Amino acid sequence: MIIFFGSSIFSLPVLKSLSKFDEVVLVTIPDRHIAHNQELTPNPAAQFAQDNKITVYKLDNLKDFPQSLKTEIGVCAVFGKIIPESLIAQFKHGIVNFHPSLLPKYRGPSPAIGTIINNDEYTGYSAILMDKKVDHGPLIFQKKLKLSPELNSQQHYQKLFSLMGENAHEIIKKYLSDSKAGKEINNIKLDGDYFYPPRKQDHSKASWTPLLKRDDGYLSPNLNLLGKALKNESINIKNTPEVFMKCFSQNEVELPAPYVVHKLNLALSPWPGIWTIVKINDKNVRLKILETAIEDNKLIIKKVQLEGKKPVEFKQLQEAYALAL
Repeated sequence: MIIFFGSSIFSLPVLKSLSKFDEVVLVTIPDRHIAHNQELTPNPAAQFAQDNKITVYKLDNLKDFPQSLKTEIGVCAVFGKIIPESLIAQFKHGIVNFHPSLLPKYRGPSPAIGTIINNDEYTGYSAILMDKKVDHGPLIFQKKLKLSPELNSQQHYQKLFSLMGENAHEIIKKYLSDSKAGKEINNIKLDGDYFYPPRKQDHSKASWTPLLKRDDGYLSPNLNLLGKALKNESINIKNTPEVFMKCFSQNEVELPAPYVVHKLNLALSPWPGIWTIVKINDKNVRLKILETAIEDNKLIIKKVQLEGKKPVEFKQLQEAYALAL
């Protein structure tokens, strides 16, 4: 029996891959915990399971984990809750967690933003054995690849979790077979680096990404980041939003402001997005910046949205309100 922990749209490729096993059970969280807003959002993992006659347990508290389930091996991909060490210990062959970064780089809940903000040449995904610390356990599998530097976070995750879905069944099948034998015996060939026994991460190289908040995308006029970006000027990293400073891992102090704004827009899209406050008819109004580009090293703001209005071209808004950033 494979017990899968997942609750997100990004969990689906892994769950679909694991459904090739004879018996799979989904443990997920109640729908009300999925959304960023007050509306009830259907749980996509639970919906797929129900449509495909996979047994589903929706647990608000993992203390209610059914003791009747056979805990041979667990698999996790974007579950939404910390799985306690006491539950992990119940699984004979552990719980394998699929994570969208090249661990130990970019541990935590938002790995794509680190990859995007740092303009990394390579990204990838990891499968690790869970332990009591977040994204800390030994590596079972890792796949390294290049993705377009113009992907936003959502597109980044879509690509990586899709690739996980292509390999998850074979990874778990091989790991389970080797675990039962106590040595690597399975001849399954995997497209990536497979480790048995699982390989300890180099914890000295670990980096972290934060849990995103709505205000992480706020470009305060006090920073003058947008003004400097549109003038193609540089900015001290101390004057960038906190989320950028937390994730930027290089040593530069002065950065091109256009780069900072564009990378923030990709990293924080679609949520929380980047936004600022502008004055329209003597009133302060929230302006969301939806689409940016870098052309000839200059920042181009393409599409924006005033609070309560439909998205428009930035030039159109400038002409209508003589808007200055």
